[in-house]
Amino acid sequence: VVSTGAPKVSVPDVEGLPYEKAKSDLEDKGFDVQQKTEESDRNPGVVISQDPEGGTEQEKGSTITLTVAKEKEQSTVPDVLGKTCDEATAQMEANDLSGNCQEVDTQDPNQVGKVISTSPTAGTQADKGDTVTIQIGKQAEQQQATVPTVTQLSLKDARKALEQAGLSVGQISGSQDDNAVVISQDPQPNTQVAQGTAVNLVAFGQGGNNNGGGDNGGQIFGGVNGVSARTDD
Repeated sequence: VVSTGAPKVSVPDVEGLPYEKAKSDLEDKGFDVQQKTEESDRNPGVVISQDPEGGTEQEKGSTITLTVAKEKEQSTVPDVLGKTCDEATAQMEANDLSGNCQEVDTQDPNQVGKVISTSPTAGTQADKGDTVTIQIGKQAEQQQATVPTVTQLSLKDARKALEQAGLSVGQISGSQDDNAVVISQDPQPNTQVAQGTAVNLVAFGQGGNNNGGGDNGGQIFGGVNGVSARTDD
């Protein structure tokens, strides 16, 4: 039996060639060429695929379809700072983009529930259909600290103890001297508070280093304990 079909020839591999060069090579081998385009990161006008593939045996006169790269259409990332997630994603869709909201901690109460940044940033050119990450402010959880006991300590040591606990010294009533003795604190010892909370102190006298509190301290503590301290006229 004698075949009446067209002779078969090897299809040239033209992927990566400019379309006009690829078309010419295929036509020289007796093939018809059909072109279609597809958005791609590759250089526009370059063949990114072919069907049938190069190296296969095909009849002369058959059609080889070449897919040619074209530049991706782009859109500008809109400015959505201060908007809610729903508002921001709607704006992205209006610009042919997709929005993905992610919560991030913020210390600013005015930013809670609002867009604080986007990636890519506003004004950037992005491929249509790309996803823009939208960061939404979330109230940061405050770290807790235990208020240490600082009564009976010198004011200097009380400051140090509070700082080591992650707290700060608030209002100091009475003596401001570093050697003055703390007789009262607010909040009270062992209270759970947010880190950075200010602890108010009441200090009296000059504790001194080796004088056991001195005369002033003794008189004041005597008064505090309910024992009247008499002074001569």
